[in-house]
Amino acid sequence: MALAVVVAAFLVGRWTSNPPTVRDHPGTIGSVPTEIWTCSMHPQIHFSEPGKCPICGMDLISVNSSIDGLDPGDGAVLVLSESERARATVETLPVKRWFPLKAVRMVGSVEFDETRVRTLTARFPARLERLFLDYTGVAVGKGDHLARVYSPELLTAQSELLSSTRFAGGDRLLSDAARRKMILWGFSEEQVSAIIERGVATDQLELDAPIEGIVIEKFVNEGDYVETGTPLFSIADLSTVWLMLRAFESDLQWLHYGQEMEFEVESFPGERFQGQVVFIDPVLDDQTRTVGVRVVVPNPDGRLKPGMFARATVHSMVGSDGRVIAPELAGKWICPIRPG
Repeated sequence: MALAVVVAAFLVGRWTSNPPTVRDHPGTIGSVPTEIWTCSMHPQIHFSEPGKCPICGMDLISVNSSIDGLDPGDGAVLVLSESERARATVETLPVKRWFPLKAVRMVGSVEFDETRVRTLTARFPARLERLFLDYTGVAVGKGDHLARVYSPELLTAQSELLSSTRFAGGDRLLSDAARRKMILWGFSEEQVSAIIERGVATDQLELDAPIEGIVIEKFVNEGDYVETGTPLFSIADLSTVWLMLRAFESDLQWLHYGQEMEFEVESFPGERFQGQVVFIDPVLDDQTRTVGVRVVVPNPDGRLKPGMFARATVHSMVGSDGRVIAPELAGKWICPIRPG
């Protein structure tokens, strides 16, 4: 009995230390069988016919030994069925030679386009009888009424306009000067023509907005008396906004004017917005070791609002010499003041 146990242990040790390999079978081509059987727990086991694993006793599974001309003796081969490939989301692409892309990630916020912010000021002394824009955040269109004002100076200017029109004796210079004065005070051509047609000067007139946008600041209240140059409102056009980002010092080599950039905001998760780099701050912040990057972003529907937090990514094409390639700027000239 003891001898039988020793012999069995010896045979198991032989199987474990020297696992069997593929054995010749009538259905083989040369020394490589057309079908082999292996153990899912011990893939080093190869048989040319079904059976059980000599190590763990599990049933052997069939493996196709010829996959696209590959010999299993050349190395490990992974075989997946159509459904298994679908579940594993395996994708294949043809190999091609192309410039690598370097991804640079930055964070920042949406801000007003400073070139589209205007402060409206009083162009003559007056008292604000009525404010039509009485709170910040209200939208105003070009030509909308801003305020109704009372002004003795305005009454005098209207009288001069009517007198020059009626009694100038064909002197167009005098008439045009009076008309020009009213226009410089912020009145439109239509308003000046209406005064001439009415033929009567009035001490109260409406001031109209010269641009459209959003009232972001209100400096006066109804009933205030203002002098020439007194700020009335600040209006911002939000059809274009700035994305102000901070780039690390080590990433500056991958950034340049004219680059297209994508970013996301918290308000619209998963949606990508695009803009163009138009300015890179020439001064480094020695506290954060970052540089400001300005991106101009079209905002025709007004969805992007100043103050929104943003995460941006720019992809730089790198040449063989390690320098950034910008094919979209080839043969173009850039304005140093307005690179956009």
